[in-house]
Amino acid sequence: TACAILNAANEEAVEAFLNKKIRFDQIPVIIENVMNAVPSQEATDLERIFAADVAARKLATHLISMER
Repeated sequence: TACAILNAANEEAVEAFLNKKIRFDQIPVIIENVMNAVPSQEATDLERIFAADVAARKLATHLISMER
């Protein structure tokens, strides 16, 4: 599920940057923090992939809100 986690964190961080909520240089920091915090699992079914996506987006959103 690492790819889903990376993608979700990236999408949330880039959207926050485009909406002027974070600076450009904060994008990789958000992604790195999410990648380190959300555990990656074997992608055996879609439910696991979607769960990883949701968890990554929630954490990314939380981290972004703390950057203000």
